[in-house]
Amino acid sequence: MPDGRWLQRVVYTWNGSAYVPQTTNRFAWDGNVLLAILDHTNGLITSFMRGLDLSGTVPRFNPSIQSSSNPSIPPDGAGAGGVGGLLAATITSNGTHFAAFDGNGNVAGLVNAADGKLSAIYEYAPFGATLRETGVAAKQNPLGFGTQYKSDIAGTWKYLHRSENSATGAWLSRDPIGERLDANLYAFVQNNPITYFDLLGLFKSSKDAAFDALRRYNPISISTNLEYCGMICQNEVTGEYTYTVGGGRWQDACRPESAPCKERTNPVGDWHTHARGSGVSYFDEQPSPQDRQHCHRDFDCYLGTPSGRFMWYTKGSYPAEFEGRILPTGGGGITIDFGQVLR
Repeated sequence: MPDGRWLQRVVYTWNGSAYVPQTTNRFAWDGNVLLAILDHTNGLITSFMRGLDLSGTVPRFNPSIQSSSNPSIPPDGAGAGGVGGLLAATITSNGTHFAAFDGNGNVAGLVNAADGKLSAIYEYAPFGATLRETGVAAKQNPLGFGTQYKSDIAGTWKYLHRSENSATGAWLSRDPIGERLDANLYAFVQNNPITYFDLLGLFKSSKDAAFDALRRYNPISISTNLEYCGMICQNEVTGEYTYTVGGGRWQDACRPESAPCKERTNPVGDWHTHARGSGVSYFDEQPSPQDRQHCHRDFDCYLGTPSGRFMWYTKGSYPAEFEGRILPTGGGGITIDFGQVLR
């Protein structure tokens, strides 16, 4: 499907004269969370009981914002999209098994619900290569690294939008957001899977999109002493977060809404820089009164400061909070096509 979910998998074999179907599996979903695997007769093979994921919420289908045309928009409360949220797997041929996890939402083991004995133990390399897979139910459970589905044919972890090759530590296809996050379109969680996990292969939140915008434009803003700004947008169909860019304006003249979201995307936040800062009356490290006035009451707003602080605020919050990540303040030497530069 367009959002990356798969409905059926057919494995063919060569019989000497033609390819013939060997196995057929069908998949049942709740939003973008896998609930069951069926055989070619729709008989149950494995079902998955879901609970709180790493965000502390339960992914659930919300018909008010999701439908067959836009199922990949993250459901209400699906902060981690089910990563770390598997409670149990019921295998038709082997009973029910409760899941245990490590801190990154990887399935580390299974416990037989009938007798309380370990039925599977898993260990992974940083990028998901399986180092250990032992126990009577180990190979029958397909959910493992990142609570993602493992293809027993290709040996890859199937995220919704892309498959990850654990042997190379890279995606098999390009990043659908292009070079907005990194020039390497195949890098997995910025080559740092010990610290980060991935949900869909996209920006995970409006905050991530804002950080990427400010990571790129804060040093340019400082070097030119001009403000840059834009909107954070979410795609109606895929749920992908992107950002627009406007700017090249002196001091407090850049307004994010002047670089509107494109067709089929909705505004969910905004971002702007403060250049080098200037004078006693200029707000360097905090949003100015004008910034706060223009921050939409339903949005999260983000600021890149001259000192490299990534700040977050809303229309009613002041002072802005330091998010914790540091932005670059120098560099340059890169050519940028702004697309919507305001002159």
